[in-house]
Amino acid sequence: MLNGMARYRVPKYQRSFTWGTNQVSDFWRDLCEADEREGFFLGTMILHKDREGVEVENLKNIVDGQQRMTAASLLLLACRNHSSRRNRDRAAALDQTLMFRDIATGRAETLRLEVAPDILDAFRHMVTARQWDEQTFPDEVDGRVARRIKSIYKYFKQQVDELSDAELSSLLNKLLNSYFLVIEIEDITQAFELFERTNARGTPLNAGELLKNRLFAEAQEKEIVEGEWEEIVSNSNGMLLRMLKYFAALKHGQETGRTVLYRHLRGQVESDTPSQFIHDLSAFSSYFGKFLDNKLQAAPFIDRNSDKSFEFLFIDEIAFKKFGRSMSAISLFGVYIVLPVVFAGLKGLSKLKDKSGFRPALKDFLNLLGTMECFHFINNQICTRPSNRAESLYASKTNVLATAETCAQFREVIKQISKGLKEIKVANKEEFLLNFTGLSYTSPASDKPLFAYVFDRFESSPFASAAPVTIFDPSANYSLNRVFEVEHITPRAMWGNLYPEDDLVNNIGNLLILTQETNRLVDTKPLPDKIRIMKERGYDNLSTVQQFSKKFEDKELKWLRPTDITERSVAMAAQGYSDIWDPWPND
Repeated sequence: MLNGMARYRVPKYQRSFTWGTNQVSDFWRDLCEADEREGFFLGTMILHKDREGVEVENLKNIVDGQQRMTAASLLLLACRNHSSRRNRDRAAALDQTLMFRDIATGRAETLRLEVAPDILDAFRHMVTARQWDEQTFPDEVDGRVARRIKSIYKYFKQQVDELSDAELSSLLNKLLNSYFLVIEIEDITQAFELFERTNARGTPLNAGELLKNRLFAEAQEKEIVEGEWEEIVSNSNGMLLRMLKYFAALKHGQETGRTVLYRHLRGQVESDTPSQFIHDLSAFSSYFGKFLDNKLQAAPFIDRNSDKSFEFLFIDEIAFKKFGRSMSAISLFGVYIVLPVVFAGLKGLSKLKDKSGFRPALKDFLNLLGTMECFHFINNQICTRPSNRAESLYASKTNVLATAETCAQFREVIKQISKGLKEIKVANKEEFLLNFTGLSYTSPASDKPLFAYVFDRFESSPFASAAPVTIFDPSANYSLNRVFEVEHITPRAMWGNLYPEDDLVNNIGNLLILTQETNRLVDTKPLPDKIRIMKERGYDNLSTVQQFSKKFEDKELKWLRPTDITERSVAMAAQGYSDIWDPWPND
């Protein structure tokens, strides 16, 4: 294929060159073991002649086979560069397998293979530069991409440099006489359908890559699809397949495994128009991205300024804050499986906002968020159980929640979700106490959001209409409201001298949340002085500070002892399990 007059191109809608050392070493081994007389079979190649490029004679797009073609070209490049020092005639012949040169000037005119767009600049420089030092690239070439493709080239070059001249001749005979089973199709949709059925060799494409190909194949305005897709991938924050799985659940109302994910998504593309599909996916991806980045705003997932379809939530300040508090908490726990059901609930409410019974429906929805928050805090954040036990439940209710025609139907689905969580069950009290009492504030940068959240909920449960004091604030640095700071009751600086055998200084039983001013005043003072100052300052209007002060103000303690810290953490855990994080407080 690299001896004729045809040119090949990896179109921009294809994935990049993904082969690593494992794949190219397999490629090299298979080539070395091939019979020189029979040739080296490289598998199936699917080609498509781009109608937009008909003026370019013999230019063919590679729909399937680019990984093997790119690897073969890098190997030929290694052979050419090796031969340039030992056999110039061979090097000149190999040069023609990589590019077409202008006969009059001898200058490189076009590459025979235009590799994937992100590696094209690096590949072109490697092939066309007259004196490439096998190390450096021009400034305009992405350094990360250059290193990746250079590592593959270096692997081949090292193998080739170890061959004798006769061995190299034999290898080149195999490579230049290698062959594909070529299927050339003019209709791009048919090309991709065939590719999907034959995609079992090499590095398999995942559902995201197959979906991208499908959208490019069927969309009329490919530039729009390309821009939208880039934004979708960016919003997924490296979790594209997970996001597509949740989007499929939203559309199909069932949990979708990876093996059938693409089939479900392709069916949706076929039932919608490609433009409608990618518009819906783009909208969902924006909420997914906001949820992942819960430090950007107090209420992730929804933006007052842009999400006009959810205005019903913005006009009720208490509802909006309650929504934001629960969603920020669930985001903090990293429990992404709630996204389809929450998004479906918002869509359903947006359609029902003018119907009778809307206010009770909204209240039920917000209470469900509180239930999910408590459920996942106990099971997943504290007891570290896997979150996927609720995934099928959530997925099964998304479609009916989004399409409910009456508020009564909407509220019934909410009840079913809550009932389903109750059937799954939360961890028992003993398991919760064991794990909660082990909470330790060891790294402020990473631990501060969780401790801000815990003390915030001790001030107000997830089911409260509004928090009297806001401690957990995702818009603030480390999610701790700028007014407050974490205080070690027994100072860390003194702990080692007091209790060298115990490791409880950072335990939750030795922590309080105080305003920054109170925290500055108490500093490293003895416990009686700390309590006096906190009392004078009205306990910072925090019930946790008042409860602590009243418990220890009459005790003749200079500092909290390990036994006092353990006792306090157990009491906090018991109160939390029974009174604060009970998912069903009204039962």
